[in-house]
Amino acid sequence: MGLITLFLSLIDILGSLIIFFQYFPISLVVLYFGYILLVKGVWSILSSFSSGYYFDWMGFIDTISGISLILIYYNLKILPFTLIAILALFKGLYSLFLSL
Repeated sequence: MGLITLFLSLIDILGSLIIFFQYFPISLVVLYFGYILLVKGVWSILSSFSSGYYFDWMGFIDTISGISLILIYYNLKILPFTLIAILALFKGLYSLFLSL
């Protein structure tokens, strides 16, 4: 379980860096990271709702990060991406330290 959490936290950190540096070459990598984070966030929110926990802040950050990366891929830079990137980076670092 620790290896999976480590891998997912690295995806969070890389996704947040892509959001922060919006001048990353737009390629399918950005879109794939967006879909991975979006699916991970929605899965986390749905599984926490089914267990009766209605405040899944980590899933919410993943969902917003995934949507942001998809918007960056389509050159729609309308959200406060810097704030989202900082939140996603702290969430990724938090998950990384928990997995070690």
